[in-house]
This record gives sequence, structure tokens and C-alpha cells, in this order.
Amino acid sequence: EAGIFPNPTIDNLYLTLDVTRNISSVMDVNIIDMLGKVVKSNTLNVQEGLNVFEVNTSDIKAGTYLIRINNGKQSLVQKFVKK
Repeated sequence: EAGIFPNPTIDNLYLTLDVTRNISSVMDVNIIDMLGKVVKSNTLNVQEGLNVFEVNTSDIKAGTYLIRINNGKQSLVQKFVKK
């Protein structure tokens, strides 16, 4: 399970991941614009339990984006707004 906050965001977006032991410990996180272009990409090392990561969004333009979290087996997508 995953969540993002604050939404809308200004400079930093926080990503929460509640990880079970059945999930890979490495996850790819992509921020994608509404044209489908990946504008930022990160790889996160996660542990079992609740994980919180800070994603710096100060270097992307204002607009609506998707954040895609992928562990190689499953993918989760959420929408957010950058002010």
C-alpha cells in the first residue's frame, strides 16, 4: 500500500510505502508528466513495514504528474499536482 502527501506539493513530496515481506526490497519510482515523459526517476531500498521517503520536486515545473511505483511484479500509479 502506498500514499503521497502533501498533494498538491511545492518542493517536497513524501511517499509512504507499507511493505510486506512478500515484496521486493528495491522499488523504482518514476514521476511522469501528462504527456507520458519520465521527468524524474529514483530507486528506493525498502524494508518490511512502513517506509517514508522524501522526493524532491523543486526541479520539476508546475503541473499535474503521475508517480509510478514498481517492484518488478506490481505497479502502482497515483496522481499529484506540483504548484
